[in-house]
Amino acid sequence: MCTPVEFTVTTKDRPLMIIDGYCYIQDRRTDDKTYWRCENHKTFNCHYRIHTCNSTITSTHVKILKQNGNHTTSCSRDQIKISLRKFRENIVDRTYNTQESTDRVLSHCVSQLSDAARIRLPPLDHVKRTIQKQRKKNDLPQVPNDVNFLNIPTVLQITKRNDIFLRIDTEPEFAPAWNPQNLMIDFEKAVMNVFSTSFPQASLSGCYFHLRQSIHRQLQAQGLQKQYEDDIDFAHGIHKIAALAFIHPDEVTDAFTQLSTHLGDTFQSMLDYFEDNYIGRIRANGSRTRPLFAAEFWNVHERTKNLQMRTNNSAEAWNRRIKCVFQCSHPTLWKFIDKLILEEDSHIHTKICRVNAGEPIAKKKKYQYLDKRLHNLVTNPYQDIINQITALAHNIVL
Repeated sequence: MCTPVEFTVTTKDRPLMIIDGYCYIQDRRTDDKTYWRCENHKTFNCHYRIHTCNSTITSTHVKILKQNGNHTTSCSRDQIKISLRKFRENIVDRTYNTQESTDRVLSHCVSQLSDAARIRLPPLDHVKRTIQKQRKKNDLPQVPNDVNFLNIPTVLQITKRNDIFLRIDTEPEFAPAWNPQNLMIDFEKAVMNVFSTSFPQASLSGCYFHLRQSIHRQLQAQGLQKQYEDDIDFAHGIHKIAALAFIHPDEVTDAFTQLSTHLGDTFQSMLDYFEDNYIGRIRANGSRTRPLFAAEFWNVHERTKNLQMRTNNSAEAWNRRIKCVFQCSHPTLWKFIDKLILEEDSHIHTKICRVNAGEPIAKKKKYQYLDKRLHNLVTNPYQDIINQITALAHNIVL
């Protein structure tokens, strides 16, 4: 007859068997038998021993051949102690076999403990340090400080399909005369200046998603977020400001002037912000100051008309995915490469295979419909500028 058991290990990695609430450490093993003794054989001088049959042992049951002695009165069934043993085992297992962050490993393992067991846990900071130490034991060589990375571990030089993963940057040889004609970037002056210097012939354009994001941040900074969420008419007015990006660049200034009169004082603070940064303030002589971002940079009229991209959301989506893959803000170089290898094998290579097999790369239907509506409005605009802005605004959310 077999007896239900659980197996784990001691803190020194010795096999430990749990039967009926008592713990037994492996003493020795022969070809056909395993000898176990009570874990308290030294602490409480307990001489209770069990002999099990090796041929019938499983992960959940054993056949007991012999039991010797009795437990001392000091030995007791301590279920909390057993729970904490399993907790330590789970910590080690998840540390070695997952790519989860320290906090995620800890949260998952603690969630399986009872309240009584949680009380007897060591300080959580100590547990975190244990996780980090376990990782270092199985970690890669020290991260290099030189810029040449001459000693990259072999395991990080190949993909899961045994292709070469790391190569020296061959861009100067691969594209020696690379000279992009169009660059879509965020609304950051430092970035704009760098690209303008590096590629003076390129046409710079702003990402429309980031333009909407800038308007939304200003809305929040002025304490208007709740009004935007609760008042449909107010929200539509804000969308009209964002819709100016679809008006022809030559007509944007006049459109802004008419829209300012149309919206009225309720939107004055948001109109002031937009005027300062994207239109330019009116001088005494009737001309306008140079805005922080010229209309030619943030306007998407021509891009919409020519069915070109208005945002760099595909790049932003990849950035978000990589953040999720890394699960931390500052991975070590080895972790960074390891995660990229996993991402290349599981996600990128799969997409390449599907595209090579003829799978079309298509936008979601809701975005296809949106593009069609905006394209129709830009190519067949209303004669009245306010009507045109109003129609465009129905297709905009921040």
